[in-house]
Amino acid sequence: MMAVAYAASVLSLMLLGAVSVRFWLASKGLPARRRLARVGYPMSQLVLVAYALWSVGRFGLGADGLFAISCTGAACALIDPWLLRMLERSEQLEAQRAREALLQERAEKCWEALEELRASGDSLARLRESLATGLDDVGRALDAGNTDAARSGLRRMSEVVAPVDERFCENASVDALVASKVTEARARGVRLDVLASVPGSCDVPDVELCAVFANVLDNALAASAELSDESRRWVMLRASVRAGHLVVRATNPYDEGVSRRATSGGEKDGAPLHGWGLSILEALARRHSGSVVASGQDGVWTTSVVLPLGE
Repeated sequence: MMAVAYAASVLSLMLLGAVSVRFWLASKGLPARRRLARVGYPMSQLVLVAYALWSVGRFGLGADGLFAISCTGAACALIDPWLLRMLERSEQLEAQRAREALLQERAEKCWEALEELRASGDSLARLRESLATGLDDVGRALDAGNTDAARSGLRRMSEVVAPVDERFCENASVDALVASKVTEARARGVRLDVLASVPGSCDVPDVELCAVFANVLDNALAASAELSDESRRWVMLRASVRAGHLVVRATNPYDEGVSRRATSGGEKDGAPLHGWGLSILEALARRHSGSVVASGQDGVWTTSVVLPLGE
């Protein structure tokens, strides 16, 4: 009986050791504390079986006790992978809820910007009406040969017309968001150069388009604003449609000495992207069969997001 108990304990130790290695490899990329916490499940069970095996010679533990503990350890080794899947699913759900909350916050900001745009549209309509009336008055003055009245009318119209804000793209939601980021960049001492062509409507919802632009720009602005050299505080944003895909690319200088994260087809090694912003971009790209690619060279970082726009 003791030989069977010894064999069961060795098998249990081997199974728990294999499960511990699997837990460790499956936790790659997680912070060290979380990784150790995961591996702690099978490792604690392995230590218990090893202690039982040691207790046979040290305290005279019987074959029945050793066999029972070994079988329990083997059963745990079989159940642990299922527990790992449940743990990963729970963490994914938690991360998804956090991303949805952030997207909701972005959406609310976009709607606020849209309301401002609608108010601006009403103001523009009134301005056009006023200008049309003024031009009629100028035309009648010119017909009558009254150049002084015509000059006076033109002067009044020039005082009425305020400088027009720059329009960045055809999509009203993205345009409003980019405009707010330009203002934010000026406040943070960063030069933001924008050249964007985004269709007014496409298969990708406006709220998700805004989330892409917001996260790409937030990361780029944050990296540039942290630089001590003011001449390197710049961000270049380019967006265009190519072969039915929207390509969004942000380029910015960054501090190569700071540990960062990157992604290219799922690989992560070192880039100026903040964790939540990166996870949101990856989730949006996966949802639309797109991609997120980031790379740095000579102190300049480029983040690109490609999203299919559909027919």
